[in-house]
Amino acid sequence: MNATLISDVPLEVEAAKSYDWGVIIDAFLMHAAPVGSQYTGFVYYDRSGASLDGMTVITPRVIRVAQKSGMTLLRSISGADHYVVVTPFSVTAMEALDA
Repeated sequence: MNATLISDVPLEVEAAKSYDWGVIIDAFLMHAAPVGSQYTGFVYYDRSGASLDGMTVITPRVIRVAQKSGMTLLRSISGADHYVVVTPFSVTAMEALDA
């Protein structure tokens, strides 16, 4: 039997992966919101393997280091990890998810 694999990864994340960020990206975040000096959001392509695509995560403390096409590159305070905020949190986006 031949099964077709259907990806649940948003197209925006696939687009973000195609950019040259200049560093290895540890995870991509959708609908991400700052919480103090950390971010929370839905994770995709978590290099550590600790989180599955679509899970809600919180980053370690981070700083914003660059922007490209509306996306934000974050670096952990330790400098060991890099994250891309693909889409920021918005009430409108979350309402669309509930529809």
